Amino acid sequence: MGVCKLGSSRLHRRIDLKAYPGCQGAFAVLYFTGSAHFNRSLRAFCKRAGLTLSDAGLSLAWRRKGYGKVRVGESVRCAEERDVFEALGIEYVAPEYRECGEEVATAAWEETLGHFDEDSGSEEEEHF
Repeated sequence: MGVCKLGSSRLHRRIDLKAYPGCQGAFAVLYFTGSAHFNRSLRAFCKRAGLTLSDAGLSLAWRRKGYGKVRVGESVRCAEERDVFEALGIEYVAPEYRECGEEVATAAWEETLGHFDEDSGSEEEEHF
């Protein structure tokens, strides 16, 4: 939700509403309950594993240097957030532990994945 002042003293709010089909619910909840840094780290982890993660799904991704993603597979099915972590083979991190800054991460997150930058993954052709 954004707040902005327009004109003299009028306060306006903008609310973005997104609707997801049930099969994408777990991914949407994961996306909206993580801090920006947590989400970038998780997506970087996926990229290094040859996957792509978004608010709509988790799937295999084929990348080619200079082209980015050239093909994306079908998303895995996950009924809830915990299933996404299980599909990735990593320890579940509860929403209250997903608030982390660039310099500080939760102990559970550090032990499980470590720190990754979104753009640090290899751009070479990958097939998994």
